Amino acid sequence: MRSFVLGLLAAAIISSPCAAATRASSDAIVARLQNGDGVEWGDILELGRRGDPKVRPFLVGIGEKYVSELRRRIRKVSPESEAVNEESFRDIEVPIELYAKKAAARLGEKKYFDYFVAGLSSKDDEYRLDCIETLKYIGDRAAIKHLIPLLEDSRIPVGKEGRILDGSPPFSGYAALALAEFIPKGEVPPALKGFYEADKWRPAIKQWWKSNKGKYGRLEFGKEKIFEVPVVQ
Repeated sequence: MRSFVLGLLAAAIISSPCAAATRASSDAIVARLQNGDGVEWGDILELGRRGDPKVRPFLVGIGEKYVSELRRRIRKVSPESEAVNEESFRDIEVPIELYAKKAAARLGEKKYFDYFVAGLSSKDDEYRLDCIETLKYIGDRAAIKHLIPLLEDSRIPVGKEGRILDGSPPFSGYAALALAEFIPKGEVPPALKGFYEADKWRPAIKQWWKSNKGKYGRLEFGKEKIFEVPVVQ
């Protein structure tokens, strides 16, 4: 349950900019990251929101460090294992490196977009929910075709302890709310008011997909965002 709470906190941070990060310059945030000095999740995600391409290589480097650290931990626990089972270590802490992957994907790093798309099929329900929220943060309409199948997933997410997450709607509800962000305004009924309206809205989404699959089913990453890309001075 602790990791689910962390996930909800992370989703809130993804949805709303960090005030401290907004005040700081991008260079100042990068400097703090390099020094390991007082960096928060919101700082990393704010770099992605600002749309400054010059910080992307820096964020990619942090993301690669995350993967390397996971491999190091796995070899320490099981030296003979060649498999990199990232899910085994994801809930130890929420590492800064993981948020660097999210920000880099928003700035156009396709391999990290693909990383979170792959997470939609994870056996870790809490991580699947985080990947849905992360795709909303990345804001690329290439995610639509990957979210559509989740409309058929009526299962309630289960926490690490094997208990159903209290008050959680089915995955279809999370997917419907995400798709409400991705589908262009005016092309479907008004946006959902809550998770539990997913079943009411699902037929409209399916009809929209039937008419628009030709376009969005082939849409490549980086071609269409749900937000206006900032002009970097």
